[in-house]
Amino acid sequence: MSLEFGYHPLLENYGYFIDRIPQEVFNELKPQIDDLQSNFNKGNKYNHALVGEIEHEYKIPPQSKTKQYIKEISQMFENESQYVTTNYSPIPTLNFSELWVNFQKKHEYNPVHCHGGLYSFVIWYQIPYLLNEESTFHPQKQDEYTNGTFQFLIPEGKMVKNYALDIDKSKEGYVAIFPSNLNHIVYPFYSSDKYRISLSGNVTSIINN
Repeated sequence: MSLEFGYHPLLENYGYFIDRIPQEVFNELKPQIDDLQSNFNKGNKYNHALVGEIEHEYKIPPQSKTKQYIKEISQMFENESQYVTTNYSPIPTLNFSELWVNFQKKHEYNPVHCHGGLYSFVIWYQIPYLLNEESTFHPQKQDEYTNGTFQFLIPEGKMVKNYALDIDKSKEGYVAIFPSNLNHIVYPFYSSDKYRISLSGNVTSIINN
């Protein structure tokens, strides 16, 4: 692993990790995603539990390599940030909770939201655009380049600041993990007719499995 610890002064003891997922995890996820995309009708729809304005959202069973990897990076993130240690007593044991996949079409979006649990993660499986293309393909204000971006929302006094990650085609196969109560948003994209495919889930407290 070559985890990158992201930090912003406004995040205080939050922060986030970004890592490239191992090839064996990618290989484990691929059949599940391919199977769903070949026939959405047989998927376990998960829209009722999610806030996304996205037609195709499905809960999928996490496989062994994916579960183990998420547990490992959760613990590594905790070792670096001490977020759980600082904010919870008694200190819980980190454990994988659930996994779902979003097949996001252009014009669809995920509004401001946060997750349950202790940590949350997102795996960028397929991002069919580059941000520099998005910034010119669809008109937007010169100082507000939001098209296709993944952003954290960070309180600063009475204001809320956006903190964008540079997530586009160059970050396919990467994962970010962050505290579950950190608000985030995914803006719509416009420059591609392909799906933006991402997987998300939560890490909770003790469940021995």
